[in-house]
Amino acid sequence: MPTILNLPTELLGLVSTELSLDDICNLLLTCKRLYNGPLPQYARNRFGTVCVILDQHSLDFLHQVIRRPIFAHAVHRLVICSDHLSHADYSHSLQQPPGHGEDNANTDSTISFHPDEYSKRLASQTRLIKTDMATKCLARVLRGLPNCTAIAFSDGDEHDPIGRSRLERDIGVPPLRSLVVDVDDAHPESVIEESKEIVSDAITTLLLAAARSGLSGLQFEITLGLPYHEEFIDAVTSDMLSLLTTRDEIHKADLANISMLRLVVYATRNETWISDTIEFIALFSQLTHLRLHFKNRGEDRASGSLCRRLNVNNLHELELSRLIVTESELMDVLLRHQKSLKHVTLEQIEFDTPEGWPSFLSRAKDELSSCTFILEDCLIESDFWDTSYRISSTDDYARVINDFTVGLTSSNMEEE
Repeated sequence: MPTILNLPTELLGLVSTELSLDDICNLLLTCKRLYNGPLPQYARNRFGTVCVILDQHSLDFLHQVIRRPIFAHAVHRLVICSDHLSHADYSHSLQQPPGHGEDNANTDSTISFHPDEYSKRLASQTRLIKTDMATKCLARVLRGLPNCTAIAFSDGDEHDPIGRSRLERDIGVPPLRSLVVDVDDAHPESVIEESKEIVSDAITTLLLAAARSGLSGLQFEITLGLPYHEEFIDAVTSDMLSLLTTRDEIHKADLANISMLRLVVYATRNETWISDTIEFIALFSQLTHLRLHFKNRGEDRASGSLCRRLNVNNLHELELSRLIVTESELMDVLLRHQKSLKHVTLEQIEFDTPEGWPSFLSRAKDELSSCTFILEDCLIESDFWDTSYRISSTDDYARVINDFTVGLTSSNMEEE
């Protein structure tokens, strides 16, 4: 008769998602072969990236993880998802008539709103964030995760954070997620504005926890969503960045232990968005690796304007994605960091004129010879959208320049 030892590790993982950590450990401890065999692989698969929400139950789960070394050592990335409750959403939910939202996917949740439980969980959320409890808790958790090198704040689309399902079941409605609202059940502006403040509080909590953790060389990533703009999901807007850069507690915090920043930016028509982005990047005084990804490539040539102002001391690696710039704008930002820059990744970059690429690469070969370049899907007309190059030697430059030149020649001949 087959035993639990004959089950695939993947199946054990599926079963374990329905168990508490105590139950998992009790199961594994009943069989030494199971503990010494599938457990390490299970730990890596289940706990490599841990996603939670700022909720007491989720934070309790993290404390359970750090009390068990085999799980704590497996965690390399901690993600705080933006699911949250708000007073405005509470009032909005109270005003909805019975049966509201029956055509939506969340019908059962929508018509079973539990106002008392919502109020209770909202008070708990407020207490966690406003009294510094969550900051202290997360700092303690980070210190208990010896291999954790990355922390992130996300809108949760790519994750199923621990605590979300339980929260939704308890309150009877889906929690708000970042700044995104259901387009079929639009929330009033008051809900969105309060969400901005709460999300800003949550990001501040995570940053302060990172500063207090004492961990060095951390990667910090921030991605958010936008209301009614599904195509721009996972981008952060300037008004959110401005909320963060005006907080005294962030300016007073020492964020020197964060050496890598990954930022997905939505360039708005707001005249201050460039300065908001630059000021946010400046909060991290010891950055050596910066990735900037623009969700709305080419909005009013905004990416070129940002390139002209970007200046990070001791920057070793720069990743730029989805920009429309001139050759000189891109070269200027690289030469500004020439003394320290070692690695450059350019992804989906489009020059205003396709002829700029051979010229840019020739200058890079002469003036940035110590840099390794990665070119991914850089656009030269429509024929060169799918490209992937690694350039680290003179021969590499010669090959890529030739490919781009031939591509331009072929494109021009086709047009004629």
